[in-house]
Amino acid sequence: ILFSMGGASFLALSMVVQRYSLSYPDKEVPLFSCLLPRMFVWFLGLVTYGIGCVLYVISLIFGPLILMGSIFTTLLIWNMIFARWLLKEPLTPPKIACSGTILLGVCFVVIGTPSDIPVNFTPKEIIDLLSKPGASVYVAILFSLVILSVISIFLYERQYPGASESYSEKGTGVGKLGNS
Repeated sequence: ILFSMGGASFLALSMVVQRYSLSYPDKEVPLFSCLLPRMFVWFLGLVTYGIGCVLYVISLIFGPLILMGSIFTTLLIWNMIFARWLLKEPLTPPKIACSGTILLGVCFVVIGTPSDIPVNFTPKEIIDLLSKPGASVYVAILFSLVILSVISIFLYERQYPGASESYSEKGTGVGKLGNS
């Protein structure tokens, strides 16, 4: 559980650090009381992302995917915390309520996950599982949802092109951080 939560927190930190480095208005970005080049800070975020992924993969050795995946969703909560700290994003009541809902759901999964779920499968067992008709439908639905998500993002970006501009371009958030 700790590896999965550690992976989630490192992944969330990496996303916030990378967004911070790319949206900061100056070429030198203040991080941990040091002024560092923008791309170096971005690279630190990339390294942090790698550490988070390694921690998550390690966590999968110790428990079932449903449990570790659910705990990994705490990355949304960590992201909110790190964005508040580094990007000075406000903690709004809806954000806090959604985080509480996520945390409650994770607690239910942790409490309700049986301890006898198989976690190791041979290649033959995986092929047998995927060759069942239900698996084909499941994979087709997942693939369709991914394609639908990509199309939705494309249509949204076309409809609202300015919605993705950085904080520094809007004159709020990161652009006001200075050396704090």
